Amino acid sequence: MDISVTLVDISDNWVVLQYEDEEGFIQCKSIPRKLCGIVMRGPATVLSDVLNIGVDYSDVDLPLALGDKLGVIRVRQLQDALRREGIWRKEDYRTKSKVVFGVWQKLLGVDTATILNAALSPYKLGVEGGL
Repeated sequence: MDISVTLVDISDNWVVLQYEDEEGFIQCKSIPRKLCGIVMRGPATVLSDVLNIGVDYSDVDLPLALGDKLGVIRVRQLQDALRREGIWRKEDYRTKSKVVFGVWQKLLGVDTATILNAALSPYKLGVEGGL
């Protein structure tokens, strides 16, 4: 079966393909270039078997960057949630910052108003009756 993909990166031996899986989530796979036959960036089609051979691709390592701050399990949850929203590459973080922020809100269980109210609260650390 043919799958619609977008070639987002290409090297001498590998290509990075982005596509929507059967559940509607954006996926990124690194695939040997000779197996997919695509030579230019942009939309294309490949056989589903080609995608099964590929390896999940991301140039962002959240467990390495945040593991000591959030804990490995929480970071994995964050990474999985971001990937379900199509956030795989550094470029995605730059261009889809609202989506990243929304995922953080959902994962932490707080909304924008709660964050803003906490940030703008008149209470200060060390002040009696404060936080």
